[in-house]
Amino acid sequence: MPENWRHWEGQVVDGRFPLHQYLGSSEHSAVFLTGPWQGADRAAIKLICTRPQQREAQLRSLYIATKLAHPNLLRVYHTGECELEGSKLLYAVSEYADENLAQILPSRPLTPAECSDLLPPLLEVLSYVHSQSLVFSDLQPSNIMAIGDQVKLPSDGLRAAGESSCGVKPNAYFSPEIVSGEPWTPACDVWSLGVTLVEVLTQRPVSGGSYALTALPSPFREIAQHCLVRDPGRRWTVPEIVAHLRPEPVAPEPQTVPPPREIPKKKKTAVAIVAACLVLVVLIGALLLNRHSNTNKGAKAPEQTPATTEGARSLPPSPVLPSDSPGAVAEKSLPEVPRSASNTIHGQVKVQVKVSVDGSGKVVGSRLLSAGPSKFFAALALRAAPGWRFVPPRKDGQNVASQWMLKYEFGRTGTSVQPTQITP
Repeated sequence: MPENWRHWEGQVVDGRFPLHQYLGSSEHSAVFLTGPWQGADRAAIKLICTRPQQREAQLRSLYIATKLAHPNLLRVYHTGECELEGSKLLYAVSEYADENLAQILPSRPLTPAECSDLLPPLLEVLSYVHSQSLVFSDLQPSNIMAIGDQVKLPSDGLRAAGESSCGVKPNAYFSPEIVSGEPWTPACDVWSLGVTLVEVLTQRPVSGGSYALTALPSPFREIAQHCLVRDPGRRWTVPEIVAHLRPEPVAPEPQTVPPPREIPKKKKTAVAIVAACLVLVVLIGALLLNRHSNTNKGAKAPEQTPATTEGARSLPPSPVLPSDSPGAVAEKSLPEVPRSASNTIHGQVKVQVKVSVDGSGKVVGSRLLSAGPSKFFAALALRAAPGWRFVPPRKDGQNVASQWMLKYEFGRTGTSVQPTQITP
């Protein structure tokens, strides 16, 4: 296992995956930026150190991950084995995630509303994984990722339900039975979900098995209580958590409709008289209308004089486009900023992107001119730039290519963009 993963920046894995930038590491793995791959400008490559006796099982797990498909699972494009400077490694190339939850928690906890948005996609993907007889095995804030505003979990650490946990170094999110060396089960993920839920709402990492459940608002307090039951057989399952979040609507109580009141005899007589008068009025009106129609039946309608070409207005001629004219914006494309990200902004985050536009007004290239203080917001701006459309400028009567500067300003309340034509 290397002492310094970062010094591998610039190396190439398996002859086709360059390690562009070191993104982070754990005790047994590291993640680098790579790409482009399969149409994506950027991808992530995870290098994994394994013991010889675990190598085959880990490689099989990575292969299974390439076959899974769920909107809340990071897609794994390719896996394999490699060797760097004498170290034998496994690797997995996957989607690149913009950020993870562990990057937000040091500055603030999640609000109950944000947690309500976070839980459903987590439960959906856990339900999918469990339906495949798999266990996620390492649910924690650093593994809850986001691509745009979509929650994603990595799939390169999945384990088969019933697989032995012997030899696995436990962490603070592992369930008591995994710490004791028992096999992996879906109940292990439920325990990790409870620990994670406490941390994201209280901003307090777990320590010594102590969980501040009283500080949690409902319904998260009840969910955490049932997730953190030491006996795995008594913990809530994922469907039970879903049911607690979405209780069945209560049917309204049937209302007794009182019987119609009997109308007194005198009132019945008055109603009958009024009804008879109304019928008489309708008949008289119909007779008068029929007489008026017969009177006018023989009258000729005035003849309409057809329009002559002499006095008619001709259509205006089609406008002639000027031979030289500047371009214009036809369609804007604003980046979608997750609420959790915009809440971290103080003031304005400014990013500048230069785009190249062909003669039809389509963006054919883009690059950062100024990334600003945040790589995350710079990536959002760069990703949105190809979606712009322009009215091409004209030169000597012909549409020509152009270049534009897009000046993005990200704020807590929204995003604005100022486009400026640079050339021609």
